[in-house]
Amino acid sequence: MGIKDLFITPIYIIIFILVAYFIRPYVTNKQTRKYFLPALWIRFAGAIALGLIYQFYYGGGDTFNYFIHGSRWIWQAFLDDPILGLELLLDNGGGRRPMETYHYSKYIWYYKDSKSFTIVRLSGLFGLFTLHTYSSIALFFATFSFSGLWALYSAVQKMYPSSRYLHLAVLFVPSVIFWGSGILKDTITLGALGWLTWAMIYLLIFDRKKVLAITIVFLTILMILKIKSYIVLCFVPMVFVYLYSRYLSKIKNILARILVAPLLIVVIGSLGVLALSYASTEEYNLNNVAERAAITAYDIRYGWGSRTGGDGGYDIGIPDGSIS
Repeated sequence: MGIKDLFITPIYIIIFILVAYFIRPYVTNKQTRKYFLPALWIRFAGAIALGLIYQFYYGGGDTFNYFIHGSRWIWQAFLDDPILGLELLLDNGGGRRPMETYHYSKYIWYYKDSKSFTIVRLSGLFGLFTLHTYSSIALFFATFSFSGLWALYSAVQKMYPSSRYLHLAVLFVPSVIFWGSGILKDTITLGALGWLTWAMIYLLIFDRKKVLAITIVFLTILMILKIKSYIVLCFVPMVFVYLYSRYLSKIKNILARILVAPLLIVVIGSLGVLALSYASTEEYNLNNVAERAAITAYDIRYGWGSRTGGDGGYDIGIPDGSIS
C-alpha cells in the first residue's frame, strides 16, 4: 500500500456507503436494518487491516502476490495496449502463456495456477476502476463477501425471525471478518457460498424466485469451482442430508417412516454421489480425494507451510492416502 491508497480509498469508501444507504431499505427489515451498515463497515476495516498486517508484520504474502505479482501486470498491459490488457484479463491461465501477452504474463507468479490466477484477474478487473490501488481493490472484495453473507443472513433470519444472536454468528465473527474481507481466495468463495446458500434456501424452503435462484446457483457453483472446488464437494452432500431429513420429517406415521427411510437414503444418496461426480475436478475427484488429503497435509507441514518461518508449518497428521 502507498500514497495512492490515502487519496483513492476514502473516495471509494464514501461511494460504497452511499450505495449501501440507497439499497438498505430494499434488503432489510425492522429487525435486520440496524446491522446492515455496521456489518459493511467492519468488513472494510477487516480488508484494510489484513493488508496492513501482511505489509508491516508478515512483509508479504498471498494477498500482495495477487496484487503486486499479478494484477499489476494486467494494469500495465491496459496502459500499454487496452487490447492486450483485455486478452490478459480474459485468459484463464494454467496453460502455456500466449505469445501476445507473454511480456506481461511471464511476471505473474500465479499464471500457471488457474485458481490463483482467477483472483489475480479479479484484482486486475477492480484495479481498472481504482488506478490499481491495493486497499481500494480490497474494498471491492470485501463488498462482494459482505453481499453474500448478508444474503445468507437475510434468508436464515426469515426462517428464524426470533433468533437473537444470528447476526453475530453470520456477520460479526472476528476471524471471518479478517480472513474473509481482503484480496484472498477465501473472500470470493465466502461471498459466493453465501449467495449459493441463499439460492438453495429460496429453492428448497421458500419455493420462490426460482429463476433468479437457479441462475445464482449456477453462477456461484461455477465461481467456486474455479477457485476452491472442494467447497462444492463439502456443500453438495449437506444439501442432500437436508433433503433427506426434510422429506422424512413430512411422514407422520412412524411405521411408514421406518419403511421409507432406507429408500430415501438410497435415492437421495445416489443423487448426491451423482452430483459430486459432476462437481468433482480431476484434483478433487472422488477416487483421488483421500490421496489429495494426504498431499495437502504433507504440504502444510513440510512444503509451503514450512516457509512461514520458525519451526515451519503446523502438523495435522499425515494420512496414508487411503479412504480409511
